[in-house]
Parts: sequence; structure tokens; C-alpha cells
Amino acid sequence: MFEDYSNASIDIINEDVAQNIKGIISKKFSLDLTFFDSFVFRRRLTIALSFLRILPENIVSKTQKFNTETIDILMSFLHPCETELFRDTDTWIFLRDKILQKVISSNNANILIYNATSGEDLYSILMLINEYFPLINTEITVTSPSQYSLKNISEGIFAQHKNRSFLLNYKAIFGNKDASKYMEINNNNLLFKKNFLNNVIYKIHVPGKNTDTDFKQFDLVICRNKMLPFTIEKSEVFFEEIITFLKPKGYLVIGTNENLPPKNESAFQVISFNKKIFLKKTDDK
Repeated sequence: MFEDYSNASIDIINEDVAQNIKGIISKKFSLDLTFFDSFVFRRRLTIALSFLRILPENIVSKTQKFNTETIDILMSFLHPCETELFRDTDTWIFLRDKILQKVISSNNANILIYNATSGEDLYSILMLINEYFPLINTEITVTSPSQYSLKNISEGIFAQHKNRSFLLNYKAIFGNKDASKYMEINNNNLLFKKNFLNNVIYKIHVPGKNTDTDFKQFDLVICRNKMLPFTIEKSEVFFEEIITFLKPKGYLVIGTNENLPPKNESAFQVISFNKKIFLKKTDDK
């Protein structure tokens, strides 16, 4: 989805144009875009507009009209995207060997993939569960601010379908087991097999705006490399929401380049700092 644009040599739109676009989008669609780091927002917005073939000057001059579908695709680009299966393999090995057994000890596990714009983390956890805990009743929910992203994930689409670096990661996790059990080629595109995705629950959800009362509490929340573009203030809001989603003694996995905001640290016990795995404390701690 991103490979033709994420590394493209393009001119980043300037701050004035970005603020103009941000204001138009925020007013028309009631989207709070102020929480993005300025440069990250401008770069991601530039890539998104390039993908959509929208000229920034047409937005500023108000000749460009937005619709809900365009904004939905735009949001999928503004939020971070996982582009590699089993990224940070040591983290996934630790999950396999130390954490998943505890998560599923009740013979029924609820797992949340939070703020997803691509399927790599979902596909990774599905493979781990299928290989090592196939008889456990596991319910996985994926949330995203973008219906466009959820559709791609549900169809098994990879963010960078020509990225083969994950094969080394796959071997680190599964050895020489045949990857074709989980993946297939269709029209020269690599896809994750849909039969493994049939029971996944997909929900539209804008991070930090928990208005969905149907959310349950989860044994494990995976939210890896999703906070890097955001201001510390907005990250705090996101993690406050994640805390409400986690059961007491539920596990949280974040990206190895991320840290919990200081405001949220007291809610968690560190299980592995290097692998960024945390345990939600109980009320009596």
C-alpha cells in the first residue's frame, strides 16, 4: 500500500499549507489533527496527497473537494503503518515463550490490535497462536481510524507486498516450517490467507475517543510503533485509553523504539524493558 510513496523523493509541504489543510479537514470532518508532530504530519500528509493525486495548492484555493472516502484514506496514511511481519523478532519470541501461555491460561483469550493501519502485527500474532496454541479459543479485535485500512487488513493485504525481509524473521520464529501455509500469491501480490482472518473482529475507532461501549477488556493489547508521530500529550491520552481496555494483569506490547509516557508509567509493571512488554498493575499495587 505504501511502497510506491513512503520512500519517494518528494518536496515536503510547508507549515503554512499544512496548517491550512489541517484546518479545512478539522472543520469539515471534526477530526483533531493538532496532536501530530509538525514535521511528521507534513511528511505523511505529503505522501498521502501524492497517493491521492491531490495538489496542495488546490486545497488551499478551495478548488479541491473532500469526501468521506478521501478522508478515510488520508487517515490511513497519517497514522503509522507496520511494514514487516515479526518486526523485532526478539519481542515476538519472548511473546511466544513467556507471555502467550499466561495470556491464554484461562482457555479463552481476548487480544486487541490497537490503531492498526496495516495487518502485519495481526498476521504475526495469528501465526503464533495457530502454530503453538491451536486449540485455545482466542478472540482478536482490530481497531483502526480508517475503514480503508480495515478492508485491506481483512483481505490479507501487506503494507509492502514486495517486502521479503520478513522471511528471515519468519525463520527466526518458526525455523524451516513452510510459510505457504499462511501466505499465497495472487496477481503477483503476496497475501495472508483469508481463512485465518475469518473470525477477527474489525472496528472503526479513532484513538483517544472511546465512545464505543461495546469494547471489552483485553488480556493482551498490541500497539507497536504507533505513538512515534504524536505529541507527548496525545500519547498520554492514547495510553490512558489503552489502560481502560486492559484487564488487571493484562499485557501491553509497544514498539522497541517507544517508551511509556511518564504520566502512564505507574499503571504498569515492566516485564521486559528492551522488548517493551508491560503488565497492567492491579488496584492493590
